[in-house]
Amino acid sequence: KTGRFELAPMGGMVPNDPMVKRYLGGLQVAYHFSETFAAGGQFIYSPDLGVNDLKGLTTTLVQIASGSSSAGGFEFQQPVDKMILGMTFSAQWAPVYGKINILGETVLNFDLYGQAGLGMLSISKQYAQYDRGQVDQTGLPVSLSNSGNAVRVPFSAGFGLNVFINQTMAFKIDARSLMYVDLAPDYTRDDGLKPEESRLYSAFAVTTGLGFYFPKMK
Repeated sequence: KTGRFELAPMGGMVPNDPMVKRYLGGLQVAYHFSETFAAGGQFIYSPDLGVNDLKGLTTTLVQIASGSSSAGGFEFQQPVDKMILGMTFSAQWAPVYGKINILGETVLNFDLYGQAGLGMLSISKQYAQYDRGQVDQTGLPVSLSNSGNAVRVPFSAGFGLNVFINQTMAFKIDARSLMYVDLAPDYTRDDGLKPEESRLYSAFAVTTGLGFYFPKMK
């Protein structure tokens, strides 16, 4: 891959968010300086599908808390952070490479790489609350309110696998953790108090796709 550009359409998801489903689509680009070292970026987009993004845990928590909220005199609201846009710029190091023999007929080359760098995340800050009136429209007794977007600068670290199909194309699996600092959740934002403590968050993005190399490898 020495002295070659790589262009890879990618798709995937963020499996470790317990509150919302985030499906990803994007593009990964890299320039390979040598067989083991490359530098590049990954650009991802995740559409906002409203309450259809909510996982069952979010709906359950809001429903359970609705009764205690009425009794306690406060309105429970579940914070929901939806990653909308993301990009990372990182260095890649591929110290492990080899060959795969498939059914004794085909031999494919592969390499394993690690990556680390910095990036940017655009996060839609939303709150889920109990709303019985939404059942007829969405099928869920939950509504969402948007409190604006936030931009965070994450540290990106992860690993990936390239399986080379031919001289110009490879199947890719990429997994990276996007770690950033944000405010702790505020479950009663109408109480006039703002959380002061911060917390470390991690969005684990797993994507797959096809990488195309220019010029082709020898």
